[in-house]
Amino acid sequence: MQRLGGPQRDVAYRHVSTRAQSDGSGTSEPSVLASEVGTAAEAGNAEAALLQPKDDKGDGGGGGSNSNPLLGQLYIFGSAVLWGTSAPAMRYLFLQGEGNAPTPSVVAAVQTAAAAACLVLLDSASKQSRRSTTAGPALSCDDTEAQDQTEAASAASAPAVEPSSSAWPVNLFLTATASSVAFAGFEIGVWAFIANCSTITGFENTTTTRGTFLIRLSAMFTPIVAAVAGERFALPVWLGCFAAFAGGLLISADNSSSQAVGSAFLNLSSGDLFIIFAAVMWSVQTVSVGRHARNFAPTTLAKFQLATMSLLSALWLAFDALHTLQQGRELHSLWGGWTKLLNWGVILIPAIGPWSIGTALQAKGQSQVSSAVAMIILASDPLWATLFASLVGANEQHLGPLGWVGATGILSASVIASVGRKK
Repeated sequence: MQRLGGPQRDVAYRHVSTRAQSDGSGTSEPSVLASEVGTAAEAGNAEAALLQPKDDKGDGGGGGSNSNPLLGQLYIFGSAVLWGTSAPAMRYLFLQGEGNAPTPSVVAAVQTAAAAACLVLLDSASKQSRRSTTAGPALSCDDTEAQDQTEAASAASAPAVEPSSSAWPVNLFLTATASSVAFAGFEIGVWAFIANCSTITGFENTTTTRGTFLIRLSAMFTPIVAAVAGERFALPVWLGCFAAFAGGLLISADNSSSQAVGSAFLNLSSGDLFIIFAAVMWSVQTVSVGRHARNFAPTTLAKFQLATMSLLSALWLAFDALHTLQQGRELHSLWGGWTKLLNWGVILIPAIGPWSIGTALQAKGQSQVSSAVAMIILASDPLWATLFASLVGANEQHLGPLGWVGATGILSASVIASVGRKK
């Protein structure tokens, strides 16, 4: 979940400012936005902001008359810091050595189950809050359900980018609408599951710094996937894509003994390749979320997405356990360090910190500031991950001069694209 690990995360944020203003007061809470659509955020939170409709209110904020841009920026800053904890947490677990480190299937199953539990609790708390603040004690469960339906109607009325007539035939797959929220959530959940598995497996085999910057290649892949689906973007977005591509190329060449950048990709580790594939899948998931969130309540989508992810992750763990038994090994070999309380705290960091608290902070912040400002702040999460990596080990922060130039290019991609949206 980085987003997992990469989060994750996450995304229905393109509808946050629309829902926040739907009652004309500018003060409504953006419903259960923690984990709202849950885990794409690590790779795609800034890119989700990029795909928002252009409804920003100037340069300062996107909320109503009572919005506080400074407070909104602090919320998003806190979200970026929390997302920076995810990769170091996973690397801490994987560096414990064979016999003590958990398998990727264990990490995925535990984190998705915890995220689903957090979403249920936050959803319940949100509905209780709406009962007490919207209509007093007399508000019934039916009234709360009616408000959920209002969310869906508000999302459906949000400005949507229609596929162009010149879109590629493959866009029929990327733009297909779902007949039910369950099917829509299932589709999003499958994409997120694949992306999450790739993210976790990647961080098992690459360092924190390389992984967190490479997964930011979603800044390049998201507009490409959206363009295949028929959406159109201004020139700055494509300049951002080029910056991200060049940055990824330089990072991959950082540890190469060859001086030729053209051979850089031959030096990518298996972990790097998994991370890059995860960036592609998070981009597909982000575009899918935006498509379905126009027709269904994002909170409901989040429930079905996390249910799908939890189920598929549990099946992955079950398959892994069966394979372990067939090899004559004991089940505890899947995670020899499960008896240590600290390890449980670390493995739950992504679910409780970034996915839940971080996503809620981002949603709250984006209801008060423009998506362009949000994107720039959210792009800093790899820097925080690099800082927290010092708690794991010095090698986790290693990135040579060429790599840091590439990292700067990747971070610049989000900034360039966001500047292009501020009109």
